[in-house]
Amino acid sequence: MKKKREGTVTISFSNKWLYIFIVLLVLVVGGVMVYAYGTSNPQIFGHSIGELAPPSPCIAGQFLEWNGATWTCGG
Repeated sequence: MKKKREGTVTISFSNKWLYIFIVLLVLVVGGVMVYAYGTSNPQIFGHSIGELAPPSPCIAGQFLEWNGATWTCGG
């Protein structure tokens, strides 16, 4: 006879219930992903080129620089 250790919890499921739980979990996660992807707000996911481009006073070869209060164009 095996001796049960103190402080251990044993949970046993039949394979049938384990497979049902896995399938339900996959369906729920898949449903959430489809719902999140299927929205049309915003119409374009990610960033537009205007959001990625440097501010208008900056020219090619300059980079954004934080001066402690605002962003400026660095050289």
